[in-house]
Amino acid sequence: MTYSEDEVRLVASFAAEDVSLPPDVMVRITKDRFIALLSGALAEAVDGKFPPDGDSDLIAPYVNELTKRFGATGEELDAPEIEAIILWIRGDRELGDDLEPNEIIALSILIIYAIVSEGQPGVEEVAAFCHAAIERADVFQHTSSTVTD
Repeated sequence: MTYSEDEVRLVASFAAEDVSLPPDVMVRITKDRFIALLSGALAEAVDGKFPPDGDSDLIAPYVNELTKRFGATGEELDAPEIEAIILWIRGDRELGDDLEPNEIIALSILIIYAIVSEGQPGVEEVAAFCHAAIERADVFQHTSSTVTD
């Protein structure tokens, strides 16, 4: 499968700190494609951490740890919102209507980064993650407008 350089760099920017994006990348990637790529990356990260047939009871303790790890930066993180996003990507399509689209995007990127960075991936691992996430993005392409409307 061929991957667009813009898509690979965008997904890599969700998962790693040191990825720079061209200033016009969002002009070339549509809003729907952005949301699909974000959803694909989120699904790939969450499924890697919490296998789809695994125990959902492991999510809340992880979210509490995540809020401690990243909440130390001075930003207040809402554990129930993070947990709702993780459960949504695992198939519970009752994502709270009270979540703002920008909140969903920001917290999704945080979740992706948190999970992927745990393994301290090298360039090859980040590239493999990007390719898997982009392949999964197509599943979300047709449903992405419901997240941002």
